[in-house]
Amino acid sequence: MVMRVTSTTSGVSTESPSPATSASSGSGASAKVYTVKTEDTGTFDGTPENLELFLARVQAIRFAETDAGWDRAVLRAITLALRGRAAIWH
Repeated sequence: MVMRVTSTTSGVSTESPSPATSASSGSGASAKVYTVKTEDTGTFDGTPENLELFLARVQAIRFAETDAGWDRAVLRAITLALRGRAAIWH
């Protein structure tokens, strides 16, 4: 499963994690596309024992790029990885 999250800043569209990047054409703006896979982030169902592993994976993905749009995209992708009690809490 691939999670796609779009973040727009200064006319640049960014889709989230797994540094598979590509440029797309559209209204003259250069775009960088990031793809987040659930295999990369894993999922979190609210079980306290699994929290550290989930957060470590998300943090590793976050530090893969230095683009501010990347950070926003990763933050949005986290909500897509929540399941069960964690999704209800969110």
